Amino acid sequence: MENAAEVYRPSGQMGRGLVMFPLFGIVTALALGIAYGYLNVYNPLVYLQALAMIFYAVALGYVVAKTMVWSNCRNTAFVSIMALLTGLFALYFAWAAFTCALLEKNNVAGVSLWKCLLSPDGIWTFASLVATTGWFQVFSATPSGIVLWLFWLVEAAVIVGGTVLIAHGEAKKRVFCEDCLKWCAVKKDLARFTATTREQVAERLKAGELEALLELQPAYAKLGVFFEVEHQLCPKCGNFGTYQIRKVTTARDKEGKETKNSEDLTANLLLSRERTEKLGLVLAHSKSAPKKAPAAAAKPAAGAKTAAPSDEAPPAQES
Repeated sequence: MENAAEVYRPSGQMGRGLVMFPLFGIVTALALGIAYGYLNVYNPLVYLQALAMIFYAVALGYVVAKTMVWSNCRNTAFVSIMALLTGLFALYFAWAAFTCALLEKNNVAGVSLWKCLLSPDGIWTFASLVATTGWFQVFSATPSGIVLWLFWLVEAAVIVGGTVLIAHGEAKKRVFCEDCLKWCAVKKDLARFTATTREQVAERLKAGELEALLELQPAYAKLGVFFEVEHQLCPKCGNFGTYQIRKVTTARDKEGKETKNSEDLTANLLLSRERTEKLGLVLAHSKSAPKKAPAAAAKPAAGAKTAAPSDEAPPAQES
């Protein structure tokens, strides 16, 4: 039996990350931060503000992840640090825009966005003053004091933490071919197999044993619990790649909306020559025809005559 599958580990090379991360990260944080800060002041709907906060974090994380790809950066620790800094810059820019917008709304003279961006101590003083009285209402109540500070703390955690989590998650998923200097192409949902409750098979799958999937039936239904195979392969040489096995649960709620939860059973495991052959067998097995139940006898048409049952067995066919 082949040795245990080797987990893919990024090389740690920086690529053009030192140049591209500050450029794209700061520009994106500034542009989205200004929009978010002004929306915070002029948006009358609290629930819309919550959606904007989540969108802000997702957009920042996505930009950091895309910058990682554009710059060919294979250093996950550096990507996480850049995501943290991008989130902090984004939070500061949003606070500067919020300060400027709220002062402008209250007709304070001599206010400009540029001045607010260059005045971190002024932003802190302004936040302390606003916290004493509050500035918005939720269910006819005006949060202030410690309650408002907690609101702001949650907001900061979502923006900064969300940016880091999304960027770090994407950095861990992607695979890079060092020989060709190319990111591997991702093929999701390459094959599906009906999940089993047999612990032995599940443990073999967690160990990366592709041949264990050959013992399972292909899954064709959209809903249910199944094992899913994902593949990443270098688009240039085709000689370097990985595979990953997931446990996926799909269901439909009371409103008819389909939900999908995914659990990684393995990390990205390197494909050796033997495992590439096994993956080919697994893919062929996933496309095999499902075992169908015998078709039910068709009902006779109304008024049609049917033959009387006979005790005589049908004659055997010659082979």
